[in-house]
Amino acid sequence: MQKKTENGFLIVNVSVKNLDKDSRTVDSSMFKIIDDKGSEYSPLSDGDLYVNSSDNQMFLSKINPNIVKKANVVFEIPKDIAGLKLQVASGIGFKAGESATIDLGK
Repeated sequence: MQKKTENGFLIVNVSVKNLDKDSRTVDSSMFKIIDDKGSEYSPLSDGDLYVNSSDNQMFLSKINPNIVKKANVVFEIPKDIAGLKLQVASGIGFKAGESATIDLGK
């Protein structure tokens, strides 16, 4: 990754499977990092360009039923945070609603 920061970058490799009966739109905005103090970190809006090929970018990508989409999501975070969890929304726009949290063990 060639983007620079005084902080740190966290790159999370994700796999998203569409379990609906019609196509769903996914985007890196479905993900956020939460630290042990409850602070929330959104993905870098241009992170897709740095860590994903054109075939696996997450920006407003459509996924058909029963298809898996794999990509990387990039976050800029302070170097000294701990207790990181990834919060994943069930979709964007009208399809959003539920979320799950995954302990990243960092």
